[in-house]
Amino acid sequence: MSLYHVIHDVVPEKILKKRNAKKDWAYGYDAEYDIVIVSKDGTLGEVYDIQNLRVGLPLAPEKVNYKHNKWHVDELPRELSRIKTQFDWNRRDTAFKSQWVDYIEEEFKRRDLGYWFINNSELG
Repeated sequence: MSLYHVIHDVVPEKILKKRNAKKDWAYGYDAEYDIVIVSKDGTLGEVYDIQNLRVGLPLAPEKVNYKHNKWHVDELPRELSRIKTQFDWNRRDTAFKSQWVDYIEEEFKRRDLGYWFINNSELG
């Protein structure tokens, strides 16, 4: 007996494609299809049945980082590792903040939307 299994045809294919194209899936419980949507990007991919709880994951991206075929930790840049509090950040000059704003925004995006990668040739 497995803890979970992927279920198919929960949402008719035509409706799934249309709503994914519009990014129309709302985060939270969808009563119409009895699914808990954990996607914050408005898409719906695989649906898992976990002991009668249906959980809908986001649609997997078409391009995924295939670096080394496994997940790896990206080291925090040394300059940023010295910042421990918001007060440390506020003390920094504008040039320093401008240098790192794109990196920080990307990390917040990953935290909020997730991070897709290939692990042992499988999407995860």
